[in-house]
Amino acid sequence: MFTDLRGFRHRVAVSTAVGGVLLSSLAAVSVTTAAPALATSVAKTALINADSITTSNGIKNAKSTPISLEEYAAAAAGFKVTVVSGAAWDAMKASDFAKYQVLIVGDPFCDSTASSVTSNAAVWTAVVMGKAGGSTMTGNRVLVGTDPEDHYNPTVAGNPSTAGQEHLVEGGIAYAGGVTGATGVYFDTSCGGGINDIATLNLLSVTHKGFTQNTEPPCGGSVALIGSNAAFAKLHTVDLAGWGCSVHTTYPTYPTDWHALAVATDTPTKPSCGIDPSTKLKACGEAYVLVAGFGLIATAPDMTVTPLKGTGTIGNTTTATVTVAHLKVPQKGVHVFITVSGANTGATGVCVPASCLTNALGKVTFTYTGKKVGADSISASATILGSGESVTASVIWTAMRYYLLNTPMIGGVYQVHYGHRYTFVADIGGTVAPHYFYATRAHLPTWWGRPYQGNKPFRSIGHGKFIMVLSITPYGMLLHPYWNIGAMDSHGVMHRLHLHVLP
Repeated sequence: MFTDLRGFRHRVAVSTAVGGVLLSSLAAVSVTTAAPALATSVAKTALINADSITTSNGIKNAKSTPISLEEYAAAAAGFKVTVVSGAAWDAMKASDFAKYQVLIVGDPFCDSTASSVTSNAAVWTAVVMGKAGGSTMTGNRVLVGTDPEDHYNPTVAGNPSTAGQEHLVEGGIAYAGGVTGATGVYFDTSCGGGINDIATLNLLSVTHKGFTQNTEPPCGGSVALIGSNAAFAKLHTVDLAGWGCSVHTTYPTYPTDWHALAVATDTPTKPSCGIDPSTKLKACGEAYVLVAGFGLIATAPDMTVTPLKGTGTIGNTTTATVTVAHLKVPQKGVHVFITVSGANTGATGVCVPASCLTNALGKVTFTYTGKKVGADSISASATILGSGESVTASVIWTAMRYYLLNTPMIGGVYQVHYGHRYTFVADIGGTVAPHYFYATRAHLPTWWGRPYQGNKPFRSIGHGKFIMVLSITPYGMLLHPYWNIGAMDSHGVMHRLHLHVLP
């Protein structure tokens, strides 16, 4: 590999390159966000479809220009806002949408969803789901089945931040745009229940199916918040109740990667249950404010998942254990549906038992392989004694770590000398042995030295750590100072280290 270099002294700068089920969900939800490995969208930028908002509520910006509640809330959440016409939105390409960290479809004063929103839904939803426009990460999603702009009522005249409606909109936009590098969406269906809403919403799920809607729920305003998270820190049940008509569309069922944040408690069916974070009382009903995304943690009275938060190195597996028990009595034979969203959206895994039915201890395990760097949310949902419940866990995936053993860093770089041998460590972070190590000069089509293949050339020095010995040679160093060192693990995932050799 690296052989001896005579008469020269080099420093090596090191940097790494890394590459449905129709179920309602219970959610006592908290959110933490984690940045993906690569950014696509411009940080803290928001795009609003003008067809979906109104500027007639008396809200103005610093230049005294009338603006919508959504624009005010987005700016309050720290976003630089761009408003485009419906026609411009409809003509945008995936790469255009991918430039923004959050897309906003608002409340046009109690109306149905604008046709310009749904006509090109296949374009912008693919960006949100990390499938188009250069976007590779799934963004956070928020669905609001009511009309906060229409009911806008600040407790202090002229101060939108004192309105409960603003708290809902600001929290929703903050959560939807909470993933650096991805494109999220805040989607308000207003008073609509439009015929194209369900098709659009299903495109915003890893399952592409599961949403049903009730377009005529009771209008009395009996609602409950059944989740809490950092983005919605200002929002409480009292902010949602007493609007005269607080709910316009509910979603009795929804995909397993979505979770209820608030429910209408006076609906004919009560498929989603949770604990009101303010009153600590159980509340059940049909969901009308829902969220989906990663960094999401949901808890339920009859379901648990362990571990709640985990880490892994790409190429390895992670296992979540779901336990179903009512009043501490294990529930056998409950079908648990599990989905993965985030960096590894749609990843398939293996259940034990294979049927994903809980065993005599009320348990199901789910194991899958992380293939991309970033954050995942594992969502497990089930119907338990007639109520929909769900739990989630988060996993942060990182690349293999590399370092030179017993070699100090000086000024942020490793200093190596000619004629010396160095121990190179690949920290896989698990139990998967490397398939091979290699070292090669960049820009050359052939191997320099021979690649280390198989298990014999390296040995384990601890859990998930494997080593090989390198030496430095003069040949080609000055002409080709760029080197790649890497390892392929036994899952076929390549991990690379880039070395810049300085004379």
